[in-house]
Amino acid sequence: MIPSSRSSNADDCGWVTGSESANGCPQAPLTLKDRSMIPNNRQSNGVVPSAEDTANGHPRTLLHVGCGMVNRDKLPVLFRDPVWREIRLDIDSNVGPDVVASMIDMSRIQDESVDAIWSSHNLEHLHAHEVPRALAEFLRVLKPFGFVLITLPDLQRVAELVVEDRADAPAYISPAGPISPLDMIYGHRRSIARGNQFMAHHTGFTAATLTRHLRRAGFVNVQVRRTGFDLWARARKPPQFFAARSGRRFHVAGCRHLRSSCVPIRNGETMQRFRACSCVRARQAQKRAEHHN
Repeated sequence: MIPSSRSSNADDCGWVTGSESANGCPQAPLTLKDRSMIPNNRQSNGVVPSAEDTANGHPRTLLHVGCGMVNRDKLPVLFRDPVWREIRLDIDSNVGPDVVASMIDMSRIQDESVDAIWSSHNLEHLHAHEVPRALAEFLRVLKPFGFVLITLPDLQRVAELVVEDRADAPAYISPAGPISPLDMIYGHRRSIARGNQFMAHHTGFTAATLTRHLRRAGFVNVQVRRTGFDLWARARKPPQFFAARSGRRFHVAGCRHLRSSCVPIRNGETMQRFRACSCVRARQAQKRAEHHN
């Protein structure tokens, strides 16, 4: 029996409602029951708004990359809270985004201006050499400790169906109709046939390759999960320090000693904090800072 998108209740999973991504790309039915991939309001890391943040009038900014047509019901439940202000970005002007731009050039979005990025079935539409550029843009616009939440096809899971000689057989039913492994590999063929070339896929990911891409881009706390035919990934932007006098930024990713004090500092206190920490990463950052001073 072909799985139907109606057979899953995504609200129970804490992910998304519906089985079609924001940009209209058909998405596999969601069955993951683990909420741990999305930060919750009980965490005290300052990324996700707490009740106190809301009361004090501290809104959060969400950059919705590849947003598609307006439909807040397709956002993960976390981002439907009124405290989140959604900025919609898409390369297709026909969907009425706030910003018409490509993921690989989001220059209209200021540095360190958003608290979170939501990307549903977008990265696979890029060419392989463009993926690092897109992730670099994600990192640039995120605030320190901001996070990115990504979902896209699990190429390894799809390949299993190809090996079983089911490449053209429906794998599941979406609102757009039956979706086959070929649709998940190359893009939704019916949409492409109608002239929507934005729906074509040019690369793919496994859990391991997506993890490597995120880490190489500079993200930390990378988590990737497999569910159905999709991968779900969450990663954070690390804290940043400004070297004294030089004004240069240095990532001190994974330094447990400095994490509680990770704020931009432009005076000698920066070097003092580097020297006060025996952590290897802090020592490396200290050497880079001293080199550029």
